[in-house]
Amino acid sequence: MNTFFFDNSGAWLTGAVPKYGEDAVVNNNVLLKISKTSISQAGYGKLVVPASSSIEFVTTDTILYLKTLHLRGSVKFLERCSISANPLINTQYTLWHNPDSWMDGKVPRPLRDIIVPLGRTVVITKDSGVSDHVYNYLEIPDGSQLIFDNDATDIVLSVKKLIVNGSILTSSSNQIRTAPKTKNLFLPVYLDSEGKVMDTSANSTSFMDSSFNFVMTGINSSADTLSKFIKYKVDASGVPTFIYNDGERVNFNNQLLLDISNQIVSHYETYFFNQTRNTTNNTIGDMYTQYISDILFDSPSLSGSITNKNQIIDKIVNSRLNEQFTNSIANGLNQLEYDYNLIGHTLYEQLKNEMPHRFENEQINTAYNFPVESGDDISLFVRMSSDVFYNSHARAEDKTHDQRQDGQDDVSDYYNQLKAVFDNKEQLLFNDTEMTVKIKPTTWRVVINLA
Repeated sequence: MNTFFFDNSGAWLTGAVPKYGEDAVVNNNVLLKISKTSISQAGYGKLVVPASSSIEFVTTDTILYLKTLHLRGSVKFLERCSISANPLINTQYTLWHNPDSWMDGKVPRPLRDIIVPLGRTVVITKDSGVSDHVYNYLEIPDGSQLIFDNDATDIVLSVKKLIVNGSILTSSSNQIRTAPKTKNLFLPVYLDSEGKVMDTSANSTSFMDSSFNFVMTGINSSADTLSKFIKYKVDASGVPTFIYNDGERVNFNNQLLLDISNQIVSHYETYFFNQTRNTTNNTIGDMYTQYISDILFDSPSLSGSITNKNQIIDKIVNSRLNEQFTNSIANGLNQLEYDYNLIGHTLYEQLKNEMPHRFENEQINTAYNFPVESGDDISLFVRMSSDVFYNSHARAEDKTHDQRQDGQDDVSDYYNQLKAVFDNKEQLLFNDTEMTVKIKPTTWRVVINLA
């Protein structure tokens, strides 16, 4: 794990320190240290901490002002440190382990959702016993607070999901961490960067392999939307059948497209061919141009020299990977009657093996939303390929024979130049008949940590 202070650009997925009011995502595998001098008191927007990263306060009496915190990793406090959107001055103080502190009159139980009541400050003491359990969803709304008592030290509050729109205040050496999520939920279909896999699950498989691996912290791709997109029920034999909601399918399509288009990914290997030639974290599309640059120029950093760079990126975005994803799940299903779906069944079995507690008390022939949660990882396997040089003149239907021939002569010269320079590159496919140059297909694994 790499260690950075808040004001170090290396801590951030974008490579830039967040400014006042800006949303930000901590880089993967980062310990983010927070001191009084490294943060602005003006505050920031949404802060997302990936599952592989942590926050640690290193000075006392330090307040990190945010609009909201989405914690998927962990945070460790020192004395009188807090994360706050709107700190409360006058509020009702109640104890965590007092049933009267909660709207339902029950002390939070393990693996259950917890919402701090609006306008209330709930206090964790050494008698609350929270370190002995793992809780599910914990939300601190705007207008509410969670406080660790002055006598509460070395307490670990473990949750599966934490959203803070209010504030957290602690005494000393306490931490909040998210419980591990599923690590092996994958879509058993190879998607295609050229948009060739749209409406079929015929290329589904039980074993997936990849040449390169990337991690994306989803900002838009919501577990809640994905969960509502697919419903299931099981019969007496335990076999699941499925139905889908088209409105939620469209919603998730749009969310996933935004992330694929805009969200920066972290490259797990950090290089393609030579460990001395490191990649720079960027969008999937830009990463692929770095890959091409490494093939052609022995350097990922020279991707700006690729004349059709923007076209390559646009083609990947426009390949509708998002729709390939949702279509493969919904293939053969409808919105009225439950039916069997191999892809859905595979995802169901994966999740049940990884997170069996989510299926506790499952009833026969009872409809449930698919039980994915914020912080879950889902892997997409994408066959990546593109044209380095495309002979458009050979297909110019609106041109005369002479015009096409003149263009072909120019193309032939250029093609032969490319082949003379790059013929030794094993990652390139030269087609002498069509006079085109393509990148050999490789499979990229993109792990999306769901919002």
